[in-house]
Amino acid sequence: MLSTVSIVIKNKNFDYYLLLVLSLILSNFWVYNCENIHYILILFLLNYLIYKYKLKDINFKKLNKKISPKIIILFGLISLIVISSIGVIRYLTFNSYNFDLGIPSQMFYYMKKTGLPLTTCERDILLSHFAIHFSPIYYLILPLYFIFSSPITLQICSAILIASGIIPIYLLCKSHKLSNLVTIIICFIYSLYTPAICSTYYDFHEIMFLLPLFLWLFYHYEKNNNILFTIFTILILLTKEDAAIYLMVFSIYMIFDNNKKKGFITLISSIIYFITVVSLINKYGEAIMTDRYYNLILTNTSSEMIEVFKTIITNPGYFIKQLITSNNNSNEKIYYYLKIFLPFGFCIFNTKKFKNYILLVPIIYITMTTYIYSYNINFQYNYPIYAFLFYLFIITIDENKNYNYLFMCIVGTTLMFSTYSLPVFIQNVSNYIEYNIYYKEKYNFINTVPPTASVTADTTYIPHISKRDELYETRYHNFQNLTDYIITSNDLSNYLTEENINNYILIDNYNEINIYKKQ
Repeated sequence: MLSTVSIVIKNKNFDYYLLLVLSLILSNFWVYNCENIHYILILFLLNYLIYKYKLKDINFKKLNKKISPKIIILFGLISLIVISSIGVIRYLTFNSYNFDLGIPSQMFYYMKKTGLPLTTCERDILLSHFAIHFSPIYYLILPLYFIFSSPITLQICSAILIASGIIPIYLLCKSHKLSNLVTIIICFIYSLYTPAICSTYYDFHEIMFLLPLFLWLFYHYEKNNNILFTIFTILILLTKEDAAIYLMVFSIYMIFDNNKKKGFITLISSIIYFITVVSLINKYGEAIMTDRYYNLILTNTSSEMIEVFKTIITNPGYFIKQLITSNNNSNEKIYYYLKIFLPFGFCIFNTKKFKNYILLVPIIYITMTTYIYSYNINFQYNYPIYAFLFYLFIITIDENKNYNYLFMCIVGTTLMFSTYSLPVFIQNVSNYIEYNIYYKEKYNFINTVPPTASVTADTTYIPHISKRDELYETRYHNFQNLTDYIITSNDLSNYLTEENINNYILIDNYNEINIYKKQ
């Protein structure tokens, strides 16, 4: 039927182009909510065969340049709506946890009240969050929190940070003189880049700043704007102590990119900053989490980070094994690589310049650990990597001039989105609509506890009662320090021993949520 239509239209390629589009649509229907990476790869390969069959050169210069910014703004808004909806609804439906939203929520409460990033629910004592991670970047959004003092503000800020990355992506494309249509396609891929969307599933973290900040850094590097390059370098360093490691990698790239002076200055500055901040955290804080790299610490030593580098250099075979195997010898790291590269159609490996592969080095930092959440796209640890990947993607597209292959990038992007992001968005929205009244009643119930009272609560309740001085998580609390109230669910009550609960009396309950008051 389609071939007959193509004869009438007198365009011999009509049925082929329609096959490309319908194959893409049908593949996305098939993978919807299946979460099977093998199935996704098979469909990607099938679409690749159709693409290779006969795709002619497409004119990528026809699109009106006045239209492209409007389309890109639309993509940015779509990304903002999807990410913010997922985050806000997670909070409203009690699916946000202490370590992902409760801690930053209480921290911002204290920052508004005292100007200091204090928490009690992070380590079960009153402690500066900077004793865990040095992140002064948080103060940039404190003015907004002064106006809208709610955990929802933090969730929306997450979405704004991620979606805003489309602006430097657009400017980088223009810097490489890519056509309007090619720029729109790359911005489309960014707006639906599933690993970046999935990494917001565990709420608000300082590392989210690094995605837009690094993209801006790359842009100002290309434009040779030293002032703005320096400003964004400082902002990156103020985001988190290990952000300096990513800067070191880009410094090495700059050195190989014939920008030795700026590269060496940035490299030395990053090393000095990293050593200084880590030393301060180790001496005055809670110490950095080197236990996540114990698989690379093969001998007892007082300098664990030096031992990690020693293992990498002296035992490369063992090190390569750590990059592809998990603790339980599963294929999780292999699947992780597939998920982050598939939206780019794997074309970033098509670069002919060795220096460009330096931009892939940050992935090693993420995957050489045994910490399973590090190489999982549903967690926040990967945002700096995404910035490096998109920069390499733009460089590779410009280098090869194979714009037709962007079709395969669209295939990989939409297949991942239909599998891992769209179902979560739809499920969250429908769940909230269906049980909206229940969640509001639940919220009103736990907020009957006076705002000045000290509370120990289960992890999902902490974000909702975070604006108070003393707040602890049931699972980690030392009950030698009795709080005024305990809020717990029946299914999480195993964290409370009979001895602990003897000091309290049940004063109210609602649908398996219990509120206890100290006797």
